Amino acid sequence: MICNSNKNRILAIVVLMTTLFVLFFSTIYINTHVNHHCNDTEHCPICTMIEQCQQVVRNIGLDFAIAATTFFFLIVTAKAVIYFNYQSVQTTLVSQKVRLDS
Repeated sequence: MICNSNKNRILAIVVLMTTLFVLFFSTIYINTHVNHHCNDTEHCPICTMIEQCQQVVRNIGLDFAIAATTFFFLIVTAKAVIYFNYQSVQTTLVSQKVRLDS
């Protein structure tokens, strides 16, 4: 059980590092080739790579926004459930102050 947890933790760290690596180097590639001008945009490998990097940055940015929103929603919901003041709603004759003498 502990071994499986450690594997999942390591896998999560590797996925996170890979995602950040791709995002970082896509941004660097776009910044270094921002002044690229070519005549043949259909067959230019630099223009194609810039478009792919822009798509990666857009997708990862959207994924992070969705993950942050979901995480925020889960935290708010968990706090609301934890700090909710549960009260019994059972009503009895005594709680309604009904006289029981005949």
